[in-house]
Order: sequence, then C-alpha cells, then structure tokens
Amino acid sequence: MIKEMIMNKWLLTNTRLIMSTELISKAGSGVMAPELVMNAILMGCMLFLALLVIVAVIRSILGPGITDRLISVNMIGTMVIAAIAILSIFLKEDYLVDVCLVYAMVSFLTVVVLAKVYTGNYMKKKEICDEDDVVQSGLRRQEALEVSRRREKKKGKEEK
Repeated sequence: MIKEMIMNKWLLTNTRLIMSTELISKAGSGVMAPELVMNAILMGCMLFLALLVIVAVIRSILGPGITDRLISVNMIGTMVIAAIAILSIFLKEDYLVDVCLVYAMVSFLTVVVLAKVYTGNYMKKKEICDEDDVVQSGLRRQEALEVSRRREKKKGKEEK
C-alpha cells in the first residue's frame, strides 16, 4: 500500500515535469504559457530568498552584537517559511502550508528562548558589574576618608 502511494506520487511528479517540458517546447514559438511564467517567477523568488539567507547567515556569524545575531536568526526563519510557501505553490502540494505553520511556531519559540537566554546572561553580567561598581565606589570612599583623616592629622600636628 505504501509502495503504491509512493509510486503514484512519483508518477504524478514526473508527469508534472514532462508537462512543464512540453510547455517549454510549446513556448518556443514566442507565446509563453502562464504556468511557465509563474514557474520562472517562483524560481526567481526562490533564488533571491536563497541569496538573502546566505547574507543573513553571514550576519549571524559576524554580527557585532548578540542582538544582530538574534535578528538574523529570526530573518532566516522567516525566509525559510517564505521559501516553503513558494515551494508549496510550485509543487502544488497543500501539506507544505501546514509545514510552514509548524515551522513558524518553532522559529518563534526559538527566538523567544534565545532572547530569554540572552537577557538572563545580560542581567547576570550587569549584576556582577554593578557589584564590582559598588565595591569600587566603596573603596574610593574609603580611600577618600583615609586621605581626609591624614589631612586632619597633619593640620592637627601643624597647629600644635
């Protein structure tokens, strides 16, 4: 049963490919079939999205800050969702839209978790820096008090 379903799917896909090659041969006369134009536009969109994903991957690797990396990961997820939707139209498979929805939820949760981890690490670093600042300011105050006590002792000795 499963083998029959796979064979039917394979035959359907190959039939579509044969039909598209027939459209290409018919389009040689100068009149382009609407399906051929649509396929060309969809392929152009897929290539453009692939280029943008490459740029976003580079940004996520090189990004100067963690926020740039988070945004680029979110952009990659969004562009993959768009690519799957275009693929759904190109292959005329409705189930890929469901895959888009699931991928959108997973991508959203990924960005939320990464942002939570980032803010948690940021707050820990900030608390450590704040504690260091408190210690440093306490040391400065203590040094200032010692300096003022020494001056008072010198003034007291000079007056005697």
